Amino acid sequence: MTLRRAANLAKLSGTHEPSGAVFMRGDELIAGGYSLVPECLSESDTSLTGCQVALALALKAGVSLDKSALFTTRGVDEETAKLLILAGIRRVESYTPCTDDATELLEDAKIEVVLKKRVAKK
Repeated sequence: MTLRRAANLAKLSGTHEPSGAVFMRGDELIAGGYSLVPECLSESDTSLTGCQVALALALKAGVSLDKSALFTTRGVDEETAKLLILAGIRRVESYTPCTDDATELLEDAKIEVVLKKRVAKK
């Protein structure tokens, strides 16, 4: 259900690699975001992932992500993994794998990493 929320957010993205992400603590939705290209970077191919946008929005709003779980359509990279560790995330669940370096960092930090198969709609 929570990965479906992330997938719905990804549909809002206009980037070439759309992704969506939500942070949950129990049943509470804490933050969410979808991939985008910030206006100041519009001249480049640089886009932020849904996870990075959700992290930034939570930070801007002063929302703690401690002991929360990330549900994202796209696995995270090494730099994002470092931020998740600092934020106190306890679980990362995604449809695509995290990079090998990110997975190693997350698992070393005792963060559960779960890869889910996308279920086709009937």
